[in-house]
Amino acid sequence: MFLDIYPKDPQNFKKNELNTLQTLRTQPFFQQNFQQLYLDAEQEYFRNDSPRFQNFEFESHIDITIDQVLRRVYFGGKMIRDGRKQKYEEISYYLAICQSGCLPCQILRKFHFDCAVPGILRNKVVPLFHLQYAGELTPYLTKDGFNLNNMESGFSEPRIIHFPITLALLLNMIFVEAEDEKIKTYLRDEIWLNLVRKNEEFILFKYYEKCGNLIKLSKRNNSSFILDHCYAA
Repeated sequence: MFLDIYPKDPQNFKKNELNTLQTLRTQPFFQQNFQQLYLDAEQEYFRNDSPRFQNFEFESHIDITIDQVLRRVYFGGKMIRDGRKQKYEEISYYLAICQSGCLPCQILRKFHFDCAVPGILRNKVVPLFHLQYAGELTPYLTKDGFNLNNMESGFSEPRIIHFPITLALLLNMIFVEAEDEKIKTYLRDEIWLNLVRKNEEFILFKYYEKCGNLIKLSKRNNSSFILDHCYAA
């Protein structure tokens, strides 16, 4: 099962995400260019780092230029732990691209990246790691007065197979799409590059290694395809 690419102890997954928040709250680039992200990281780092808080939750936003328009991009993620069994209960990340960098405005696109943890009761088999359109409003988006009236938020299919996500990988994906020169310059910063590399090694290396092994296996026995292993019961 693909889920074993995550650390067996959810606490180790949380430590990885806390390391990303540590970067966001200590690097001058974020304090100077994305004040709200810096403040959210500063606040949420200590809340998530508390021994009393078993899960990981974070949301924020940045204003970046996409298609020559300044747009507000919201993003975040959560890892909810089954406290009784010390196992994963929910892993989900999202990004939402808004009409402009000023409120009020509409959400143009909202996607979320989920891990369909096996063992959770569902009415159908779904991809273990998948990309999905729209979804529900998050607490942060609700606080800023958004709604999903212009999107078919209840239409949750298709679920598209996607690689697993962490907060650093999600933010890097957003940065790569930005047209701002300050972001393009920061993408070459050694501290940021090291953070992204660590997250690729942390989660993507095992994922793609397992994909490669399954392709080799199916080629030898001619009895299955990699897609046969990508769905959660």
